[in-house]
Amino acid sequence: SVNGKGSKWSRIEAGAALTPSANFVTTDADNGDGAADGALRIKTIDENAQVQGVQYLLSGTAKADETINLETICYQNASSYVKFKVQIWDATANNVLKEASPQMPSPTSVGAVFPTINLSYTFQAAEAGHQIAVRYVRTDGAGKVPDAVYNKARELAIDNLKINNVFVKIDKESLKK
Repeated sequence: SVNGKGSKWSRIEAGAALTPSANFVTTDADNGDGAADGALRIKTIDENAQVQGVQYLLSGTAKADETINLETICYQNASSYVKFKVQIWDATANNVLKEASPQMPSPTSVGAVFPTINLSYTFQAAEAGHQIAVRYVRTDGAGKVPDAVYNKARELAIDNLKINNVFVKIDKESLKK
């Protein structure tokens, strides 16, 4: 069975020359988990990224007919436009099992909170025994309409992530070096 205990955050990228930076910050509001309790700041720094972001590899493996429910709250950490999506990722098969629509805060100002993202997925028999991750992937830019406005430096912060109603640890120790 999958769960969020004992795992770590890591960076992801594909087609990018520079890895996105991810570090611990305490600029988060009380979004159900306490003010200034910690958030994961993600800063992407590549103009031609195909996949940039972070992932949280879950402990355990998927079981057929098991359902995973996740809820996450993110906020705008800097005054840069950013758009991203959250995915439930099959790390064994390297594919997306389910993803949320791309998100962007309104207004796009420092501290603006993105809408709460909820995802639920029931694992199939073919996914049993697979490692599962939750991924936050940047989707803005690359000159594609309607995201023609593009800048290589984009930031967002993950305030919290709950897996099956349990908060995932976001602190300095939970980041892979």
